[in-house]
Amino acid sequence: MSAFLSFVAADAAYVLTDGASYDATGVVREIGRKVRLARKAPVAIASRGDKRVGDLWAEHLCAFADVRGVDALVAALPAILGGIARDAEMRAAMSGQQATEVLMAGVAKDGPFHRVFRTVGDSAYVAETPDPLFYAGQLETDPTNFVPRPQPGESAEAWILRGGVAILEACRSQSGLLPSGEVGFFAIGGQIDLTTITTDFSRIETLKVWPEDVVGQKIVPTRRAAA
Repeated sequence: MSAFLSFVAADAAYVLTDGASYDATGVVREIGRKVRLARKAPVAIASRGDKRVGDLWAEHLCAFADVRGVDALVAALPAILGGIARDAEMRAAMSGQQATEVLMAGVAKDGPFHRVFRTVGDSAYVAETPDPLFYAGQLETDPTNFVPRPQPGESAEAWILRGGVAILEACRSQSGLLPSGEVGFFAIGGQIDLTTITTDFSRIETLKVWPEDVVGQKIVPTRRAAA
């Protein structure tokens, strides 16, 4: 599985994602954005794991927010997830062949927020509210070790640009584990995208590209992070 990082600030929500999708052996099959913005509502959906499942959730949740609003989506999320958890057919359609983790971030009436849920495990289809700085991925060390301290007068966006990119670059240099427990493959690559959501605008911008990552080949980082 790949990784994502989100940060809830006073007036904005930020999401950092990589851009590589791959098969079960680690061969890159697609490079592109792995986050979706709603057309009208200030909300974004990102995922890691089964891309098909992540895309289904992104389409469903963004459409809900565009029709009924972000506050309605936040309020309805537990019921939406609970309904799928109880429906075996729907659960099969939305679970895929591997664990999928879905992140929802945006701005509601009470301010910026994020929620996360998973499609398998003991807490499957339970919406959680993470800490303001949330990381999900294969980094084995404490992610905060890679986050620089804010500088005097530094904005939240400038800080997450520095710290978030540092974390994803550290993730890139560590290989994941296969279900068997064996060392797998490097899974962070393609590009780093920053999604910014405020009450006034939502945007996605590409911060970094790894041109050495090629569709049809495995990711081979040029350096490794210190443990």
